[in-house]
Amino acid sequence: MDNVKLLKLIKKISECKDLEDLKSAIKETNEFITDNKIKSSSDEYKKLEERIKLIHFRLKKSKKLKTENKTYVVSEEQLKRLTKILSEVDSTSQDIIDRILDQVSQHGEESLSPSQKKKLEDFSSGKSLEYDKPKYRDRPGVTFESEEEPIITFTFREAIETEEGFEYLGEVEFMNNVYTGFVIADHDDNLSAIEFENLETEKDLLEESEDNSHVVNFFEGVVKGLSDEDNPY
Repeated sequence: MDNVKLLKLIKKISECKDLEDLKSAIKETNEFITDNKIKSSSDEYKKLEERIKLIHFRLKKSKKLKTENKTYVVSEEQLKRLTKILSEVDSTSQDIIDRILDQVSQHGEESLSPSQKKKLEDFSSGKSLEYDKPKYRDRPGVTFESEEEPIITFTFREAIETEEGFEYLGEVEFMNNVYTGFVIADHDDNLSAIEFENLETEKDLLEESEDNSHVVNFFEGVVKGLSDEDNPY
């Protein structure tokens, strides 16, 4: 089996922008499964199936989410201030900004991710970028469990960066049920949305919970933990 092709397929599924994109990716996935005679009981099949379910749920729900877009613009004046500040900040911030400015010079401002644009904004305001360290969101497979009853378990699968912040995809186990979906956090790591659904019953996690505050408090800790470079929630 072509493992490189498998990884490319998983990446393609994750990058789908709408249901039409996903439909095309599923067709390609089915051809890959047939050509490689992948069994439904195999780990490879389960990885593809899991990713398709997560992305399908995300795309289906994203139409219902109304969040205000926040755009970060790097002006010529900002770039001048950045150059001046370079000699006054910690070396970590300087290295990060040097790389971003090199990217702007080579590929233009439009090549920057929302996270890079926010770093420029923070830096131009004199903030340190020491926070730019490996996070738990860079480690798929991390599991979080509540300390209070009823126990909630969230297994993190993937982080998708958006203009608003991050969407953390995964599965929740709660009251003997499994829910698939994601939580949304802004760039300040504040929880802004919880979207999980039992794919068999189509019941929503928050609707099934008798105490929504318990679920919300848990996921507030989760998004903080995923942004941490040292300790999970």
